[in-house]
Amino acid sequence: MKKKHYTLFFTKIFIAGLMLINTTVSFAQSKNTDSSFQKKIKLTTVIIADYSMSLDKYTDVQSGVHNIKTDSGVVTNSFNFKYIRVQGNYDLTPNIDANILVNFAELKNANADFHKVIEMAYMRYKFFNDGYLNLQVGQFRPYTQLEDLYGIQFHKSNYWSNQYSGLGSSNWTSFQVGAALTGSLKKKNIPLNYYLTVWNGNGRTATTVNSLAQTNGDNDNNKNIALRLEYEPLKDIILGISQATTKYQGKGVQSFSADIRAKKKFNKKWEGELEASYTNADDVSAIIAATGTTIPASKIDFGNYKMRGFYAIPLLRYNNGTSRIKSTELSCRYEYWNQDVSADNPRTTISPMLNFNLAENYGARFQIIGVFNSYRTP
Repeated sequence: MKKKHYTLFFTKIFIAGLMLINTTVSFAQSKNTDSSFQKKIKLTTVIIADYSMSLDKYTDVQSGVHNIKTDSGVVTNSFNFKYIRVQGNYDLTPNIDANILVNFAELKNANADFHKVIEMAYMRYKFFNDGYLNLQVGQFRPYTQLEDLYGIQFHKSNYWSNQYSGLGSSNWTSFQVGAALTGSLKKKNIPLNYYLTVWNGNGRTATTVNSLAQTNGDNDNNKNIALRLEYEPLKDIILGISQATTKYQGKGVQSFSADIRAKKKFNKKWEGELEASYTNADDVSAIIAATGTTIPASKIDFGNYKMRGFYAIPLLRYNNGTSRIKSTELSCRYEYWNQDVSADNPRTTISPMLNFNLAENYGARFQIIGVFNSYRTP
């Protein structure tokens, strides 16, 4: 029997570029170095808030948990700040730039982990002006999933997918500390982008190893490694594939994904887009929980701890071109996600969305979203 949980996010407000500052700092020119280069600093603020209401009196809108006990503290409607982000982009030299992203919404919880406030902080060195090879070091999203490649302000649906959240619980995605080599060969007439990422694999909040005196931000000697390739066989169609691996107690764990992005312009007013992704990965957090301190990893079968799923987001856009509404979008994300394949109780989520873009490039948006969850068994 399927059990359906209905939550309606009927107002969601997104504002980007509320504070947009472009500062150019000029220095004395030198005959020997980059005389035309000017250092630049750009600060951007992103604010995302919503009001959500459940269509089922037993479904908590904040956690999504369904509970038939009426005295369990279920919240069926709520205002919420999801993000209050300030991002800084710094062009330091023609070859070096830096990026810092903080989320002040994390501070609204009295028990917040302050390490989560800083989401991104990295520097990048560009070996070539044509983008063939770049080195990135610091804290950022590993380049594995589609949703690692863009910020929440450019999302085509309600929020991060169940797939992305599930992979994040095992540190395959979300903000991590590490390094990456990235590049594009398009200017060599090869329609290929590549991303090679190495990261700690314990999230950005780990600060101790074995004692209070040790604060190097890692908890073991293993590192996660991922290779992602993107190929564009036709204009506006991009195929992606990624493979990530690491070890736990000497045994290998894996994550694989494949995805597609496509765009189609029908005429001056109408456009269509499609985003779809498939993932099959080991649930590292469940493996760690199963081993604990007494059962070694060699005694359990990692094949019993698999996550698997697929989502697709078709989107139709109408370019209004008016001063008040730049464009109107209609999308619907269908997602099948099984956090525990062996338990065989997948979660199916359907999220229709009506989106009004009030400024160019998603600078301000007003969204009406529905979220419908169902499980194979209650």
